[in-house]
Amino acid sequence: MKKILILAGIVMLVATACTSGKNSKASTGATASLTNTYWKLSEMNGKKVETPDNQKEVHIKFATKENNFQGFGGCNGLGGSYELTGKDGIKIRALSTQMYCDRMEVENFL
Repeated sequence: MKKILILAGIVMLVATACTSGKNSKASTGATASLTNTYWKLSEMNGKKVETPDNQKEVHIKFATKENNFQGFGGCNGLGGSYELTGKDGIKIRALSTQMYCDRMEVENFL
């Protein structure tokens, strides 16, 4: 169940609270492509998500080739495949998580 919640939060970042890590198109009003864009979680549940020094950012990237995705949830790596459904839908087919750490608050939605 936690794996599904983690993924829901990461996918939520793509839909609502994200900016492109390569070039912040949000500030210019341009729309970034879902695929081949580095999506960084910047806010969740109204709270800013801060990345501690020397830590990886919470992020996800959907690759066009083979419809694979990979990312990082704050503690665990994420990976799997996806399918775009309809106009605004996405179906996640697989997910991988591996460990527990001190940064679980992002993955647990606190």
